[in-house]
Amino acid sequence: MRALSSLTAVLFLLIAAPAGAALSTTHSGWEWGSPEPQGNSLNAIDLQGTTGYAAGDFGTLLRTNDGGSGWGTIRTGSTINFQIVEMIDADSVVVGSGCSARRTDDGGDSFRRLPFTSNEKSCTRGLRAVSFASADVGYLLLGDGAVLRTADGGRSFSPKSVPAAGGLFSDLMFRNANEGLATTLGGDIYRTTNGGNSWTREFDGDRQLNGVQFTGSEAVAVGNGGMFLTSPDAGDSWTRPAADPGAPTPPSDEFFDVRCTSPAVCLVVAGSTELFRTADGGRSFTDAGTDAYAVDYASATRAVAVGFAGKTQVSDNGGASFTQVGRRAANTSLDRVRATSASVAYAAGSDAALVRTTDGGETWEDIGVPTGQGVRDIWFPTASAGYALDFAGGLFRTTNGGGSWSILETGADGAPNGVFASDADHVFLIGPRGVLRSSDGGDSFERHKHRVIRNRTLVGADDAGTGVVFYGPRVIAVSNDDGDSWRHVDRPTRSEVRHVDFVSPRVGYVLEQSGRIYFTRNRGKSWKQLISVGYADGVMLAFGDRRHGWLELNGRHPNVLYTSDGGKSWTPQILGPTHLNGIAAAGSDTGFATDFRGILFTDDGGGAGAATSLRLRTSDRTVPRGTKIKIKGRLSPADGGEDVEVRVRRLTGRTWREIDVTPNRNGKFSFQRRIRRPMVFVSQWEGDPDSDGDGSRPLVVNVGG
Repeated sequence: MRALSSLTAVLFLLIAAPAGAALSTTHSGWEWGSPEPQGNSLNAIDLQGTTGYAAGDFGTLLRTNDGGSGWGTIRTGSTINFQIVEMIDADSVVVGSGCSARRTDDGGDSFRRLPFTSNEKSCTRGLRAVSFASADVGYLLLGDGAVLRTADGGRSFSPKSVPAAGGLFSDLMFRNANEGLATTLGGDIYRTTNGGNSWTREFDGDRQLNGVQFTGSEAVAVGNGGMFLTSPDAGDSWTRPAADPGAPTPPSDEFFDVRCTSPAVCLVVAGSTELFRTADGGRSFTDAGTDAYAVDYASATRAVAVGFAGKTQVSDNGGASFTQVGRRAANTSLDRVRATSASVAYAAGSDAALVRTTDGGETWEDIGVPTGQGVRDIWFPTASAGYALDFAGGLFRTTNGGGSWSILETGADGAPNGVFASDADHVFLIGPRGVLRSSDGGDSFERHKHRVIRNRTLVGADDAGTGVVFYGPRVIAVSNDDGDSWRHVDRPTRSEVRHVDFVSPRVGYVLEQSGRIYFTRNRGKSWKQLISVGYADGVMLAFGDRRHGWLELNGRHPNVLYTSDGGKSWTPQILGPTHLNGIAAAGSDTGFATDFRGILFTDDGGGAGAATSLRLRTSDRTVPRGTKIKIKGRLSPADGGEDVEVRVRRLTGRTWREIDVTPNRNGKFSFQRRIRRPMVFVSQWEGDPDSDGDGSRPLVVNVGG
């Protein structure tokens, strides 16, 4: 059932992802709002007619069924930066990089490892190139110049001979099971007609060659120094076409890869990302007017180029010019995101960037602020009225939804930490010490003198429904009357506050600098610690209601933890390769997030696959000091072999430690631990391409007499 669920999801993505539609991320159900189609760099592309695949960073693998206009996400389960994609047929594809190569024969529903090395994480010779001449026969070129051949689709490999002279092989391509070409770093081209058992040098050069391609019965090779070589007889002989007199010289003469629709018409990737075209077999080149990491032809007229940050472009004139698929909302990093409803959210960042969505995150429009600074904070109490604070302390106001802005005189000493507006008239500048308040839409400000917040260090504010909560390292204060009066809220402990998120004036969550999280249901009269988190490096909280919310983490994986039961358990979710810049929640399952790549959103809690369940138990919850106990767990459903983490800490401690466990085919696992003081255990699983992850409720083991 799990495989069927994944296949259904993949087919849905491919059918329901035309140009402009949001794509899901590689490892979760979060989707890309910007850039479009997605934001992971794409390093390789392979097309066979209108069907094709593009592979890139963080395990990204995309499929197109319409020649590059629309794309769907395939969940590979890998976080490797793929550098190679080799398409065998419409549903059989090999992706790889470094020490890893994986193959799918069902369009991405499942993958199997190609065991060319004993360890996927480290090896002495990684992949340089892959060429499959059929479903069974394929060749791998390794970093040390070695060539491996498989005759069973990659289940086993045998080494082939390589020439001793001419330098290391740099690229290879086979047009059938036996006939292949290889270029070398020394500038030579070799040909085999017996499956790599022997090689004949067909070109003796002196400049490094980097790429080779068959074009029917002919071939093309490229290399440094603007080297462009053609063969009319499948590599038996080679010539370098004479340059046309007066033909423009490419700005870069470092040719790294080549793709041709005929021996005369080719696209060459040069320099770092430059793209050039020849229409006369290499006698002259023109700039294609774009940059790319990789390019391929779907037909004589349709070409597709991919590159940095997911940039995807198509050409319908054979590569003479390209048009971008989708767009990026802002050409800069977005650091702050705020949601005003499930449909409307704003994101701001450097270079005066401010963007808005009105359709739940699928599309974003630029409504930038007229400042030479980055935008530090924004608040829109209505669709038309909004305020933006820049990093120099400048405050800007719009009354027409960002169509125009006016700068306000605030009288602030230094740059405030944030801005909050309870409505169009009541505006607050927060910190660095105390609060400045305006009751006339920002036309005038006065320093608030209420004793609860006067001269206190404040870092932020949170909309609490009918009230507002201001907070700093040592203060939490709530107002229900636009700041006329304030009530002090007791902190959970003496530890300093990192972030506060109240969903109503009475119900709120506090993240301490210690990493511990507490919640209250009575405006801070009492607090309860949420001991099921498993991490101490939380950055901020984002709750849409009292039960549903995210905790942003500062680590690499996962980026966030999601709860649907008020923090009794937390599910890891992976949004990208590094930490987020910001996260916001609106409603039970709607979230928005930013990182260095762009903007992500979800309207279903961030899940993507079948639901799973993770539990921990032990026979006795109270044991004598020093007792070694056995703790059992179960992941359901499970295939066996999943990477499950158990996280443990002292009940009163801060630091969590990891215990890696592996469930059997029934999902069961166990481990032992000696108990010298009260301990809490939490198990978490990040999920796989078929299933969502899950997190257990905490298991507390006490020490008794």
